Amino acid sequence: MSKQKVYISGAITGCHMEDVEARFERAKKMLEKVNCEPVSPLENGLPPNATWEAHMARDLEMLSECDAVFMLDGWEQSRGCQIEFRTAIEHRISIIFEQKRNNENNGLHKAAKINSGDKLVS
Repeated sequence: MSKQKVYISGAITGCHMEDVEARFERAKKMLEKVNCEPVSPLENGLPPNATWEAHMARDLEMLSECDAVFMLDGWEQSRGCQIEFRTAIEHRISIIFEQKRNNENNGLHKAAKINSGDKLVS
């Protein structure tokens, strides 16, 4: 049985890169812990100085090849994350939301999941 591929969606533009890298690395480790294959936009193969549009195009291509997307806290304030969220709904990709919890599961857990982009499941 193959692992579920899960794209990590989190704010990048306008954030300190050290903080971004740490958040994405924590998410990767958490997803690996639950036997998923994490897919990170930080590893999209483009140079960091590529245009925002080029990064988004590649990231959406990567997302389209995944079974689910993991939305990191604060995604609502990111234009790119909003586009990834809408794309997941349009392509009927499952959506999992990060939610902080006191010292449990490294502060992360699956809070809610949208299946087929149309119904909320706990």
